[in-house]
Amino acid sequence: MFMNKKKMLLVASIALMSSVGTVASAETVGETTLSVNIQGGDLTLEKWAQTLAFKTVTLNDLSQGPVTRTVTLPAGSFVVNNLTGADQTWSLAAGVTTFSDGTNQFDGSLALGDAQNKLVATPDLLGMKAITTQTTPTTPTGHVWQSKAMDAYLTVPATAAFAADTNVNTADNTATTTGSVKLSAGDLTLNDVTPSVSFGTLSMQDVLAGKTTAVAADKAVVAHVTDLTGSGTGWHMTANYSGMKSTDDAAKPLGDTLTIGTTALKAADQTIYSATGDDVTAAKGEAIAKTTAASDVTLNVPSTATAGEYAGTINWKLVAGPAN
Repeated sequence: MFMNKKKMLLVASIALMSSVGTVASAETVGETTLSVNIQGGDLTLEKWAQTLAFKTVTLNDLSQGPVTRTVTLPAGSFVVNNLTGADQTWSLAAGVTTFSDGTNQFDGSLALGDAQNKLVATPDLLGMKAITTQTTPTTPTGHVWQSKAMDAYLTVPATAAFAADTNVNTADNTATTTGSVKLSAGDLTLNDVTPSVSFGTLSMQDVLAGKTTAVAADKAVVAHVTDLTGSGTGWHMTANYSGMKSTDDAAKPLGDTLTIGTTALKAADQTIYSATGDDVTAAKGEAIAKTTAASDVTLNVPSTATAGEYAGTINWKLVAGPAN
């Protein structure tokens, strides 16, 4: 505490005057004492580093031995203010507790400023060490001290690797690998269809007598189907028939009816066969034969027919999906 005292002399003059004449004057002298107290303040640590965020250390890192991480504290991380009214020499000290996750712990050998000035970790911070010692004057511009930029060092011992928590929640330790494959669809194909059948030579006597209503072909009609689409939706076959026409362009058509199984073919597409579930399965990857026996392929020649050589065509079509 400091006290300054000053004396102040107060002088009072009193003049008495009269227009009649002069009278004697009197002078009084007095003294007033003034005082003020200037009280010293505190030496305070006004600012300090709140957090030291070191880079993550993994167990993979520790498998190679102790790992040291460094973080730089910018200038002004620590601020000391001397308001005591006198030059002060002081030390800024630091202590550290053991690092802990609540269950496991280790001494991180923390050091501030000097990597060799390691703090000893203690539960009660009794292992404090001076980081810096300074003298701070009381001048208007010198009473505030700010730290320069410094490094902080943390060394994690390799023995910390054993301190893994066996109660770790593994709910987030899952990962998903997505596999993909593209199956390219193949073709639905119709192959090796019987190229031709013959109904032989018919006599006009039989035609005129109406004996040619169900003339059988000389061979069966066979079609081979292969399904490599992988769709599993099945398939069906249709056919249309041009009708028998004479090789003589001037002759009229035979006017016949061609029947395959129970279906009489026409100029428009007719469904001849629709695949069953067994057919769909059997046709995957290899051809299956669909056969109509020769006896079920018949030609009806009307009695109005005229003599001549006739020919016609059956147009087959393999269609994906079941028949409507």
